[in-house]
Amino acid sequence: MNTVVLHCLRPIALALLLLCSLVASTLATEGKQYSMPEVKAAIVGKVCDFVEWPDYALGKQSDDSLVFAIYGQGGISDALRTMFSGSQIKKHAVKFIHVADTIQADEYHILYVASASAEQLKQIVRETRKRPLLVVSDTEGFAEQGVLINLRLIGTKVRFEINRAAVSDSPLTFSYQLMERAILVGGEGDGK
Repeated sequence: MNTVVLHCLRPIALALLLLCSLVASTLATEGKQYSMPEVKAAIVGKVCDFVEWPDYALGKQSDDSLVFAIYGQGGISDALRTMFSGSQIKKHAVKFIHVADTIQADEYHILYVASASAEQLKQIVRETRKRPLLVVSDTEGFAEQGVLINLRLIGTKVRFEINRAAVSDSPLTFSYQLMERAILVGGEGDGK
């Protein structure tokens, strides 16, 4: 490879290495075994480092809270609360709320969909599309239906899927490094 190509690939490789090491360092302490929900919750937190919200949605002031909404029961919701209650994401204190619908989606920044019927999911995707809201789940098939990021177990590893069509509709900015690391689903016309 020529030096120009290697020079261009170096920042990408470093960012990917950083993402992997951040997740590993979050979970590495004295040989403790972590549950799958804890691993997934850590990945959600680290993914947020590679997503930018517009200034009008998440102010630059550190006294603005990052509101993390949970829709439904189960999944990794308890692990998310345990891991991030009293901590910060993107230099903002994390505040958790439980929601029964997404009508007030402008009031929160991250929405974790723990469980939803097919009809509920369609409504969630319809109501959150084009909003500065990171919609995350860990249910098979949710990314294909329009959720921005879905965590998936492949073998013994947790991977994340990103819906391309949902990303292109979103005012959020997803880093190139995050997109390169993801399993991309939902081309134009899919996932809507």
